[in-house]
Parts: sequence; C-alpha cells; structure tokens
Amino acid sequence: MAGNAVAADEGFMELPFDNTPEEKSVGEKDKTGENAEITLKFGKGLAHNFTGKDGKEYVEIKIPNKDENDKTPWEHFVLPANHVHENQFGKGLWAKIPENGETKLVRGVPPKEEGGKWGRSERKIPNTELKSLVEHYKGKGEWQAGIDAQKTEVKAKSEKKQTKVKTSHGRTER
Repeated sequence: MAGNAVAADEGFMELPFDNTPEEKSVGEKDKTGENAEITLKFGKGLAHNFTGKDGKEYVEIKIPNKDENDKTPWEHFVLPANHVHENQFGKGLWAKIPENGETKLVRGVPPKEEGGKWGRSERKIPNTELKSLVEHYKGKGEWQAGIDAQKTEVKAKSEKKQTKVKTSHGRTER
C-alpha cells in the first residue's frame, strides 16, 4: 500500500494531500509569516468517519452535485480526522487545508451491466477550486435564487394577511 493510501468503503483511497506547492519549498511561509491556508466549511451530513487499514481515523467529505437534476454519485475526498473540526454552534464542520495544494476527488462510476462491478473516476483539483465546489451552496446561483423567491412569496402573503381588518359588522376589509 502506498504511503498516502487509506482504505474506504469502495477500496483504496489516496490521501488528497499533494500539498507540496511548486512555487514554495516545503514549510516556507507566506509574506505574513504564516502558511497560506484556506478554510472549508460544510454540513455534518456530508462527512463520514472511518478507520483506514493503517488504523488511523479519517473523514470522507462528499461534494453534492451543483445541478440537482444530476443523479450521478457525488464526488468525495478524504481528510485526516484531526483536521476536521466542529463549528462553534455544533451544526457544521470546518477544515483548514493548504491554499497552494491539490486534492484528489473520487466519484463512483455505476456498472454498465446489471450485476457488474462499480468503477472509480479520479481527478486532482487545486484546493482553491475545491473550496468553491464544497461551498457552492453559499453562492447566489439558481438554488439560492429559488430560496430567495420563496422567501419573497411568503413575505408578500404575510403582509397581505396583515392588511385585512375585521370591522364591527363582521366584514373583512382591506
């Protein structure tokens, strides 16, 4: 087994860290004297803890498809469990990863024949792109626009209800 490989439900996974930046030497700090890191924020429902064959604890983090009509399996990546933390409200998780690194994303590929064997597709992406994938739900995309439209609709209905006033004769006036 390779040094960075761990076991997951589907088989072997390589740890997503190939975080040796090309333009910096290992351990070199940025201009402020700190290692450049980015923070990933995600919901608890997207994380799954497991123990690798090496006996260490890991967390598999799933990335939902951007298109809700896309029914392909979600991509996921793996981080060591000690890199993933609960937020202060206990409703979400966060992790810090190097800004200049790369992470390997894995997606299960369904078998072409019934009863066939599942495959895997893998790709490496920069950690800055990973952040946008993991946190895409925070953007003002179609998903957010739909929620905003629902909120506006509910607000309009509640304002309409408040303008109705009953008179002493039992009639409702606006």
